[in-house]
Amino acid sequence: MMVKLATVVGVVVGVTVAVAETGTVLTSVAVRLRRRTAESVTVGGSVGRQMQMPRLLLLLLLVLMLVMGG
Repeated sequence: MMVKLATVVGVVVGVTVAVAETGTVLTSVAVRLRRRTAESVTVGGSVGRQMQMPRLLLLLLLVLMLVMGG
């Protein structure tokens, strides 16, 4: 049981770090694009990021269910 718990914690931390890094990269790219183009680019970027969060939560839930059930 402890091994499963450690695996779950590791996966959650790994995914969280990956998401944070991806978000940082997206933000810096959006800032660069905003300097060159109109505001609509950053609006599209923020909407895209909002759409990713529910998917990520579902993915984490799926991983947790697989580990606990397996």
